Amino acid sequence: MKRAIPILLTIVAAALEYGCLSTREPALQDMDRSRSTDDHQQLSDRNRDNTEAPAVSGRLTLEDAVKLALLYNKELQAAAQTPAIAAGRMLEAKAKARPSVTARGSYTRLDVAPYIVFGGQTLAMGVADNYSASLEVRQTLYAGGAIQSALRAAQLGAALGDAQVRAQVQKTLDEVIAGYYDCRLARHLFEVKRDAVKSAEAHLDDVAKRHTQGMASDYDVLRAEVEVSNFKAEMIRERNHITRATTALIKTMGVTQEQTLELADELVYAPRTMSPDEAVRTALTNRPELAEAELDVRVQREALRIAHSAYLPRVDAVFAQSEANPSPHTPTVPGWGSGWAAGIALELPLFDAGREGRAEEEEAKLRQREAQLADMRERVLLQVRQALLSVQDAQEFVESQTKNLERAAESLRLVELGYRQGIQSLVEVTDTQAAMTQTRGLYYQAIYDHCMARLALERAMGRLDVQQGTPKPESGEAAPTSGKLEAAPLEGSGAKGDPNHDH
Repeated sequence: MKRAIPILLTIVAAALEYGCLSTREPALQDMDRSRSTDDHQQLSDRNRDNTEAPAVSGRLTLEDAVKLALLYNKELQAAAQTPAIAAGRMLEAKAKARPSVTARGSYTRLDVAPYIVFGGQTLAMGVADNYSASLEVRQTLYAGGAIQSALRAAQLGAALGDAQVRAQVQKTLDEVIAGYYDCRLARHLFEVKRDAVKSAEAHLDDVAKRHTQGMASDYDVLRAEVEVSNFKAEMIRERNHITRATTALIKTMGVTQEQTLELADELVYAPRTMSPDEAVRTALTNRPELAEAELDVRVQREALRIAHSAYLPRVDAVFAQSEANPSPHTPTVPGWGSGWAAGIALELPLFDAGREGRAEEEEAKLRQREAQLADMRERVLLQVRQALLSVQDAQEFVESQTKNLERAAESLRLVELGYRQGIQSLVEVTDTQAAMTQTRGLYYQAIYDHCMARLALERAMGRLDVQQGTPKPESGEAAPTSGKLEAAPLEGSGAKGDPNHDH
């Protein structure tokens, strides 16, 4: 029999291992079926109205894009469950300070009722059928401070959840505003290339007419045709850029697009000044990531206190009420009876090898959280300084490109006039047209860079405006009106100062 026990245990272990292995394949198959069902469901949703993710079309303002993202962005919807998780942890922590009530019931059938033989007589010591039901109430009186620490940790966890939601809101706002700016820039660059194609085609027609009159060579015609093809290739590239940027914006908003989407707002260039000290103070006050790091440190301190409580005694008050058959007072006589017991239970841990490891682990985690907090502060300061420098550089870039656009427009006007008068060559016209196209693109790129720099500064300071969905204007700073954002007007009038003018 002793030899059979190891063999039996080996067979049982092998059977369990085989059972685990045999269940892997069905689990994988079930997962594949689930994925296939989900994919089919997603494809079906594209062919019918989806009430949870509305379709957008027509004119879309930046404010509307922000509102849609706050309602339907999937990452934000997931983050919105964080307070509910924190509330559950708070309830769990409070339960440790409240009494616990436990009900138990059992039935036991003995093959032979217990008895003893004494002096030739058989004395019954119990009955064959045993029933019992009990109700126990236990209240913890002292647990080494673990309960109080758990309550404080739960409260801090609720505040941490709020900070995490706010951080996700800021992230979502940053992504949707940046996505809107990307779409706006892509459309401006497409317009620049489209206008360049029109201008090149008009110039090609002029060269063709001059060719028929013997005033232009075959080389001039070929050069004009190549210029048209080059601008068309660049226009196609920018059109693809629009598609990619629009798709990313739709994804960030969490909606679908079934028709043409038109962006109602333009990029805005609004110069601003802010002292570095003010920006740093604002960031240290408002950044949700910094609040998260500080709360993480406090939560970890409570976790360390809980680990240290394992070295201290635990005291519980206990009360139990029981009903049993046979009665607990007369166990040898069949019949129901009741009884109760009350007392104080004391537990004093004398040796627990695991608590040393837990305490050391929690203490190391605390040092880790403190280092992460210090790193987050330095990171916030660096981000603010870099954002301020980026805003300053972007402002200088816009101002320089504004002047360059005026020069390029005037140069193009003069060279086209000189070409018609036979003074300028075709190569000079072509080069000037290319320079004008490049300058217009750089102008819009400069305004875009300034918008993105301002957005980065607002994000670094942690004060993106949830209500407006746009960076808050400074006091004394011109703010956009009625949600209509327009580029700063250029000096001069007409084609010389209008970046949207067709040349």
